[in-house]
Amino acid sequence: MPLLPNPIERLLFVTTNQAPGPALDLWSGTAFPVLLAALRLGLFAAIQEQPTSAAELAKRLQIDQRGTTLLLETLVTLGYVKKRREQCHLTAMTRTWLTDAGKVNLTPFFLFWGAMVEKLTPALAEAIRTGSPPLNLYDWLATEPAVARNFQDGLAAMTRLALPDIVPSIPVPPTVTKLLDVGGGHAAYSIALCQKYPGLSAIIFDSAQALAMGRSNIANAGLGERVKTQEGNFLVDELGTGYDLILLFNIVHGFTAEQNMAILHKIKTALNPGGKVVILDQIAERIPLPMLNAVGHLFSLSFFLMVGGQLYTYAEMQRWLTATGFVKIKRPRIVKAGSPLVIAERG
Repeated sequence: MPLLPNPIERLLFVTTNQAPGPALDLWSGTAFPVLLAALRLGLFAAIQEQPTSAAELAKRLQIDQRGTTLLLETLVTLGYVKKRREQCHLTAMTRTWLTDAGKVNLTPFFLFWGAMVEKLTPALAEAIRTGSPPLNLYDWLATEPAVARNFQDGLAAMTRLALPDIVPSIPVPPTVTKLLDVGGGHAAYSIALCQKYPGLSAIIFDSAQALAMGRSNIANAGLGERVKTQEGNFLVDELGTGYDLILLFNIVHGFTAEQNMAILHKIKTALNPGGKVVILDQIAERIPLPMLNAVGHLFSLSFFLMVGGQLYTYAEMQRWLTATGFVKIKRPRIVKAGSPLVIAERG
């Protein structure tokens, strides 16, 4: 888990400044590749099947025994593994979030993020110098199918965590029969909504690469007749017309303000009079929790690096929506999503 200083360590590194506080970032940065190595080697999955010693684990995974021992000892100090005599077991945190035995397995997202950090993060200074990312995330993913798959799997995993709270918060009266999910590749939201509302049908509009998982999920849900897919680029292509409800989930942070307004113009055109757009995204706002406040800024800077985007304030989203002709703007908060919904009606 993250390096969390105890009261004595915090006194030395932060309060009295007697030890170099920036070292905490250095060490935390070193800890992530340790976790990434464990995931790439399949250590947690192997230990989940059967608690084991370092020697037995190295033999089973056909990896070096000394390196395995050092890795496991480090994972113990980081809180991912616990040791009883010579047998290694998973901690509750690891089992819950990084294996199929837990609530949601976030391993694919961590694998994606690790690949992204290795490929794109070294260019952060250059991106800030020039004002744009040297390599766009989606252009890169088009050449890396394995990373792209982890990206989609990771998004789907995080979606499953928040889905029970998000779906009931989306207004779907009986008059709403046609849904468009813009950039909804994995199709999880549209599937859940169509399962909840039998009179609803949906179209998922996204790139061919993103829709590969969506088509599989739709088939597994048995909703092939009501949930369709449409390949396209929503920055370039028109979205069609006649929709009662349009989802714009986790899209806004990937674009500039001008691009987001252009997307909202297309959405307004695609909606029937009185139709609604529902936006789900992280919001740039100061909250009284220092760690989560810092995480918001870290993600905002990461989006700038990856795709030239950033996090935006609710006030900015309000201005875009008002300028493009939307009314009755509101924001119910969805705690587990870590973000509010922003709902607006076509004027």
